[in-house]
Amino acid sequence: MPRPLAHSWWLYARLLVIVCVGSSLCASDVPRQSPTAEVLTAPLVAVSPTFCRVELATGGTTLISLEVVVAEPTQLLSVDADCGCLRAVLPVDRQLPVGRTTLRVNVIGVLPGVKTLSVRTSAGTVTAIVQVVTPGLGDGVAVAAHLRTQAANAGHHLVVIVHDLLGETRNCGCSGGSLGGIDHLAALREVLPGARLVLTGRCENGAIPVVGPLLMSYGWELSPADIVVTSEPLTALERPGLLALVNTSLLAVANQRVVQPILDRGAIAVVLEVTPQGMVVAQHLLPIDQSLPAVGAVATAALAQRTELTARVVIDATANPATACATCHPSAHPTPAGQAHARAFASLLPADQSTACATCHSTPLPGTTVRAPHVSCTACHGGAATHAITPATRTTNLTDCRTCHDAAHHPTFVRETALERLIMGR
Repeated sequence: MPRPLAHSWWLYARLLVIVCVGSSLCASDVPRQSPTAEVLTAPLVAVSPTFCRVELATGGTTLISLEVVVAEPTQLLSVDADCGCLRAVLPVDRQLPVGRTTLRVNVIGVLPGVKTLSVRTSAGTVTAIVQVVTPGLGDGVAVAAHLRTQAANAGHHLVVIVHDLLGETRNCGCSGGSLGGIDHLAALREVLPGARLVLTGRCENGAIPVVGPLLMSYGWELSPADIVVTSEPLTALERPGLLALVNTSLLAVANQRVVQPILDRGAIAVVLEVTPQGMVVAQHLLPIDQSLPAVGAVATAALAQRTELTARVVIDATANPATACATCHPSAHPTPAGQAHARAFASLLPADQSTACATCHSTPLPGTTVRAPHVSCTACHGGAATHAITPATRTTNLTDCRTCHDAAHHPTFVRETALERLIMGR
């Protein structure tokens, strides 16, 4: 005969008391975990989302919003991107309060690929990945040929404007990763014969102070009176004799004379199509890349003024930091001889064979200032020396490939494909 329901509940209550007491007795022998332990291991700063995808038309722009989350009052140090196609909208509050702060980023449809945005704070650095899907601007030589033909057929002339060179000789690598520079800007005189070439903004406050005068010797003008740079376009548009206005503000003005530079350092030039009466009828974007002809003399002259000269890079052509690797990895060791990594320093143009570029295009020898002229095993496998001594207990740490293969210099880079090519010895 079944027991009454009340009796069953009484037995359940007694069992529950026994279990709870027993649990408390067992727990008394185990050190209690601090209730704040989980909070202490949580990151002090984070960014959300960590990945976003943006589709843009050629030369189009859009704003995206990221949330920077901090657990305690934090100082924002900088917001940097590995490609000029991403730019944080300034000003940004330098003091981040506890909680969420919105960071707005301008994305430009110039170069397709995966870009990395780094937010540096006093609590650490966090990154967000932005995939930019865009047709891009194409090759500079093809764009220039099209503009030349179009202007000639219409009886118009061209005005090329480059804003904020910042004393640089090479741009950030837009237009498919082909690095252009002032040697290509100097050659625009022959690519666009009859075009007016104009420099505006900051030209000489970078590593090479003679950049502006060098280009002026090849027919470029510096800040002419009829092309004004201002952050107040509405009032400047009424100025007599004004041909064009370079707008440095975020204000959107619907006027053909207003020029909106999208990238600095000579990466992209704005080309105005002008009638014989001085009316601007169209604006175009011209990528300054290696498809354009170059004037070697201007690059040589700039290199002579460079703060990071080639002579400062000590290269030993016979050096091989990965010699010890061949003992245990005979099959993998010979393959770099046939890879692009083996020709890393030699692949640089003379103007780029500086200490800055050598960081990724060579391998330092431990304890010296000498570098091997290739990217060896030890350049990517950190801790190789310790691993060689005790291989059974110490492994190497593989460096993030995008440290060097970033969006600016290798926009089409895919890590998995690259590793497969390495294994196959290509």
